[in-house]
Amino acid sequence: MHRGTGSTPAARDGASAVPERWPPHFSIPFPTELSPDTERAGRAGLRWAQETGLTPGPVERRALAAPRYDRLAGHAYPRTEGQDLDLTVQWMMWFFTFDDLFDGPFGRDLLAVGGLTETMIAAMYDGRGPHDGDLPLLRGFLDLCRRSVAHTSPSWRTRFHSDVEVYLRSYQWEAANRVLGRTPDTDTYLEMRRHSIGVWMSLDLAEPCGHFALPHSAFRSEAIQTMRRLCSDVVVLVNEVLSYDKDRGHGDVNLLVLLQETERLSFAEAVRRAQETVADDVRRYQDLEAGLDRLLTDLNLPPHHASDLERYAHAMRSWMRGNLDWSLATVRYRRRQSGRVS
Repeated sequence: MHRGTGSTPAARDGASAVPERWPPHFSIPFPTELSPDTERAGRAGLRWAQETGLTPGPVERRALAAPRYDRLAGHAYPRTEGQDLDLTVQWMMWFFTFDDLFDGPFGRDLLAVGGLTETMIAAMYDGRGPHDGDLPLLRGFLDLCRRSVAHTSPSWRTRFHSDVEVYLRSYQWEAANRVLGRTPDTDTYLEMRRHSIGVWMSLDLAEPCGHFALPHSAFRSEAIQTMRRLCSDVVVLVNEVLSYDKDRGHGDVNLLVLLQETERLSFAEAVRRAQETVADDVRRYQDLEAGLDRLLTDLNLPPHHASDLERYAHAMRSWMRGNLDWSLATVRYRRRQSGRVS
């Protein structure tokens, strides 16, 4: 959902030692699914964006419609329809509009970045709704937050707000890297990308939008927390590879760039490293999912919570597969989607 920041020589030169067929294959052996309500929800999302001011004119509306963020939501939440799907589509439209703001001069203005993110965080925790005088991004954000937390439990709201906060604060960190010319090491970069990719808060939304609630003790278990991290990492790695050209075009840090610089890999070797890591992460995820039934016994949960665990696992599988399916099709990352790279 989002890219890193900074600049390195490899980001500017982008040379690859070995030609590689594009796009590369990722081993994510889950079925492709799509909500049957996707097209309608996409139209509703574009109306929402116009009403909130995110798309003030036809140029902006076309730009928001072209990448088909509705299909990302439809793939990631395939069992969701109606107003629940509308909410996820509108979050996807907001995420990418917010992300793109940082590609311009705003992303190099630390005072402006800090002011906007701190305002959003404070307003979110205050629980206030949108005001007519709010900037469109803030107005859309507060509308989405208000609707997301309706009819949810205090424990769910606490973790959702926490996941939203770390997502927003990751943009402050990336803006500081951009302005100060800092290039993070690979481990630090991946840790921050787990926040800035936005998957954790998106997984949170699977519960109210799917009309189920994961028990707090299950959510905090080592198994679920590890599965969430693996799911997020798979989405990050696919995004880093398929958005490589886009990131280079903006002079942003990308994992493939870091691997080329720090481990002296060729471009093709860096891509293969990402592919292998995705395959390993998916296998680890599957092993953990296969043992989820034991959580019912370990945590002394009533048997009916087995369906909640299955739905949450389905949400994670849908995000891993859905992000790949959407990323391969969207115009947002299309420049290298055919032919060979060198």
